[in-house]
Amino acid sequence: SDLVSLDNAWHFRDTLVRQQMEKEVALAASIQRDLFPSVLPQLTGSDIAAQNRQAKLVGGDYYDVLPIHENQPGSPHLLCVVDISGKGLFASLLMSNIQATLRALLSREQTLSAVARQANQLLHATTPANRYATAFLAQYYPATGACEWVNCGHNDGILLRKSGEVELMPCSGIALGLFPRMTYEAQTFELHEGDLLAIYSDGVTEANDVSEREFSLDRLLAVLRAEREQPASEIVDAVFREIDAFVGAAPQFDDITLMVMKRV
Repeated sequence: SDLVSLDNAWHFRDTLVRQQMEKEVALAASIQRDLFPSVLPQLTGSDIAAQNRQAKLVGGDYYDVLPIHENQPGSPHLLCVVDISGKGLFASLLMSNIQATLRALLSREQTLSAVARQANQLLHATTPANRYATAFLAQYYPATGACEWVNCGHNDGILLRKSGEVELMPCSGIALGLFPRMTYEAQTFELHEGDLLAIYSDGVTEANDVSEREFSLDRLLAVLRAEREQPASEIVDAVFREIDAFVGAAPQFDDITLMVMKRV
């Protein structure tokens, strides 16, 4: 009957729309995969590793190690972990926007404060009001171990000294893209041999077990302390293993991203 054929037509259209959406999501995921560095640069006196695990096919976390001015083992690089509000296609577009913005800004001679300020300005101008990104940005000088950092609404950066002492780098400015004309104050520290820097997204510390307890900063610090003699890549793996053991059967709701750099 006509009703059956109409029903079939609707069903067919529905299937086409769904297939089209699945194609778009797969495309967004592949765009996103290409944004992550395939290998991290080998920097003088440094051992760096990072890992990202997405909660959905298209996530909202991004990490990178980008050269500043020139791409040499001893030249300054920007280490960043960024957490974009939302997931899906829009997050993937915003991620590519952020990467392009940072690359363009870093190619010019300027301070980290200026990079954060201009990144905020550009993101605010090009994204809807409810879209923003928290970010931990560290401008690192491999030749000396000197480091400048700004924390834009992000989780505390962790500096684990060789002595076992921990220094946290808390939020020092507002998330990127929320409000125009924000300023960001860069602060400094120096990494010495045996020191470790960890930058991560809230998916690490807020990973929930079935009872909705959080993995927490304390547990993260405990793993970093226990594994600190290992290479950076093994420290990262150990954190992910501990998160998995803690979370058990609970589903993953947020992207999990961790970057570890050891001064060797």
